[in-house]
Amino acid sequence: MQSSHAAKLRDKVAIVTAATAGIGLGIAIRLGQEGAKINVRSPIMLTREVVPHLRPGSSIVYISSYTAFNPTPPIPMYAVSKTALLGLTKALAEELGPKGIRVNCIAPGVIPTKFSAALVESKEKEEGVKNATFLKRLGRPEDIAAAAAFLSSDDASYITAETLLVAGGMQSRL
Repeated sequence: MQSSHAAKLRDKVAIVTAATAGIGLGIAIRLGQEGAKINVRSPIMLTREVVPHLRPGSSIVYISSYTAFNPTPPIPMYAVSKTALLGLTKALAEELGPKGIRVNCIAPGVIPTKFSAALVESKEKEEGVKNATFLKRLGRPEDIAAAAAFLSSDDASYITAETLLVAGGMQSRL
């Protein structure tokens, strides 16, 4: 069932990375429901390939992580790779803005997926993560999908070079 935003994303191309499960899959499903068309590839390589084909009004949305703002153990290298997406977002937004192409990023908090299972594998760990949020709950893939749908829509037509934290209020600033 398509939402009321379906017409806003119809005939738009959505590029979603890591869309085989969890957050990426949730975003891919939501954008498809809203009328967008879904391509799955590595962010940098895919961006290089598609930019020549994007029209004014197009939008690129990268998926980073709240850990990008504070890369600490147990996954510092993963976090640093997500930090790089923040820089890529800023750099490409400046480059592509004059062409009418917006580039933004979403930094999700802890969303229970296969990838983050270790963070919530016990009741104690899950409660610890919940207590680290102002909302005292875990996020859902649908929470991230809604943010991606917004950033991809014309409702966000004056938003570029930004990273939207969708982390329930977890501490996540540089």
